[in-house]
Amino acid sequence: MRAMLSGCTVFVFTLGLTEIWQSLRDGTVYPLAPGVAASPSNPEDFGFRNLRYEEVLGDLAQFAARLKQSIRRAHTLDRFSRASYRDLQ
Repeated sequence: MRAMLSGCTVFVFTLGLTEIWQSLRDGTVYPLAPGVAASPSNPEDFGFRNLRYEEVLGDLAQFAARLKQSIRRAHTLDRFSRASYRDLQ
């Protein structure tokens, strides 16, 4: 990842889905729903939820700060996917 970002001047975020599957035990967030790639050992250990605005904004701010700290010339451009925009109307 560092090698890929080292030449970065603009990092474009396309914001879309905010739904996550999360461990109810330790808060780990998974990129796929339990059972898609492998059967979960205990389905009751996972929960589905929609991230709040403050959570998404906090994550974006944290990433932008870390990117800027590592690569001073880098900027971020945040945009919404068209599907997400339609959902807001």
